[in-house]
Amino acid sequence: YSMPLCHKVFCPTPDDPEYATYDFTKSDPKFFPSMVNYMDKQIGVLLAKINSAGLRRKTIFVFLGDNGSPKNIVSTYNGYEVPGEKGQTTSYGTHVPLIFYWPKNAPEGVVTNQLVDFTDFMPTLANLTGIPVPANYGVLDGKDFSQVVKGTATSSSRDAVFLHFQPFLNESGNRLFRYAANSTYKLYDESGFFYNVVNDIEEQHPIPAASLTPQELLTKQYFEQIISTMHK
Repeated sequence: YSMPLCHKVFCPTPDDPEYATYDFTKSDPKFFPSMVNYMDKQIGVLLAKINSAGLRRKTIFVFLGDNGSPKNIVSTYNGYEVPGEKGQTTSYGTHVPLIFYWPKNAPEGVVTNQLVDFTDFMPTLANLTGIPVPANYGVLDGKDFSQVVKGTATSSSRDAVFLHFQPFLNESGNRLFRYAANSTYKLYDESGFFYNVVNDIEEQHPIPAASLTPQELLTKQYFEQIISTMHK
């Protein structure tokens, strides 16, 4: 179910008093929290319908965002301000919510730091539903994290992700970014910049080659191998 909440245009929901008279050609970020609340409410309606149909235990619910929030949205988490960086390749632009809800099969309240990217969903959902992964699809880059979902493992075989980002293929000056990363480090292909994204989340200070520790050098070389392989 592709929900347009909480996308622009930012506007009041039916639960807001402004809804009846609002000019919906205008966008106001102040309504973003209300849109999040209304999204939560609508998901509740969907879950209730599945439950009333007797399909709750036969349904895997996956809640997933596709990118970070827009730049004019600033959220607060544990007292820390998180700027929206949609369209950027920073953590705030690419780190999105992912929630699996599968009553009696997936443990509730478990949080994992397992790396996941969109290619992982084919093998994972195939395994969870007992369907063979397609044998004639071509090269599959996804890693199965179904055991993490079921709580029988704490990690999958994915130890890094690769991203190719080129959003405006037919426009002059279009941006192209390729990188490999894990939870701590990131290496960009074109610039060669290597970041510690835990200490430098906004990627302002690439680590000079002369300052790399032996372990960081091994990580960078591993990322170079990933980028080289994924280009083919």
